[in-house]
Amino acid sequence: MIGYDVKVAIPLYSVGLFFFCMFCHGELARMRPAPQYLTRFYLMISFGGALGGITVGLVAPRILPAYYELGIGFIIIALSALFLLHERKLLTAGAACLALLCGYFLFAQVSDDFKDTRKMERSFYGTLLTFDKISENPVDNIRELRHGAVKHGGQYLTPNRRLEPTTYYGRTAGIGLAIAYTRSPGKKVGVIGLGAGTLAAYGQPGDVYRFYEINPQVIELARSEFTFISDSKARIEIVQGDARLSLEKEKPQGFDVLAVDAFSGDSVPIHLITGEAVAIYLRHMNPDGIIAFHVTNTFLSLAPVVQKLAADHGLYSVLIHDEAKNSSLPETDWVLIAKDKRALQPQPIREATSPIKPIFGLATWTDDFNNLFDVLK
Repeated sequence: MIGYDVKVAIPLYSVGLFFFCMFCHGELARMRPAPQYLTRFYLMISFGGALGGITVGLVAPRILPAYYELGIGFIIIALSALFLLHERKLLTAGAACLALLCGYFLFAQVSDDFKDTRKMERSFYGTLLTFDKISENPVDNIRELRHGAVKHGGQYLTPNRRLEPTTYYGRTAGIGLAIAYTRSPGKKVGVIGLGAGTLAAYGQPGDVYRFYEINPQVIELARSEFTFISDSKARIEIVQGDARLSLEKEKPQGFDVLAVDAFSGDSVPIHLITGEAVAIYLRHMNPDGIIAFHVTNTFLSLAPVVQKLAADHGLYSVLIHDEAKNSSLPETDWVLIAKDKRALQPQPIREATSPIKPIFGLATWTDDFNNLFDVLK
């Protein structure tokens, strides 16, 4: 899987879109009809815009397995330039080269997406991929679930490692420590964001793990491509829908641990990390329970946001930065917050605690206010 550097991709696409838009607008202005036909001309422009919006918003997600419409659009515009500028040889040659270049990059994108891919599904929420990473050592072969460039969990393929927590959910990560050092047996764990269902691996007889997942395709892939849910020793409950709305409607669940795992991508669901959201979470917690926010993010520094929310609610908070030095797991950041300070006092949690670097002037995020520029890395 090829990782595209956002620092390169954004300027490249922005420049490309600028020149393509200038070309299209220029050609529209050049071909405008006589004044008596302008009403029909502008009506057709509006119709074309509506048709384009329907194609991108409704048709493309149903017929294209991933985000290929931008590349296809670039090719169509380049071919249009080739047709419209055929009388000018230099511009025609440039348009032909541009069409070939856009076609090559689209082909490379499609080839990369389908390489080693088991399943690819797309919906309103984006594109989901499952694929197997084959290692030189068969014991390390792993199946992963990705949403775009965001990893949503993985599972080892060898039977004796299938219930081993992977990716951001290792036993030394914040969530692993939170689950290990809360009430047992009969633990009740809530999880916002199902992914591959990795956290179900921690389930023991008598436990209840309740997952909240908004995307039905994630639920289907977690059941069909991974076995964390079916292999778990705990009772598994899955609630489809927006987690915050579901929690607002439910009676108090009495969670010992609530994992809020929805912030690893570049599109953060702000409504899950506000003061009002924390108040909803607290209604569902046991007095000595722990709310664990997964704040591993390439672009945003979210740990200070959670710390600020905790302080405003009179809660205690710690950051667990896990480098997983003795394994192949990635570096992971979880912020644990609790009503009872003693919930965060077990020695393994205290030893793993890292300081949270404050952000000067950071205001509390609410349903009415947030500022991503404050937390940009």
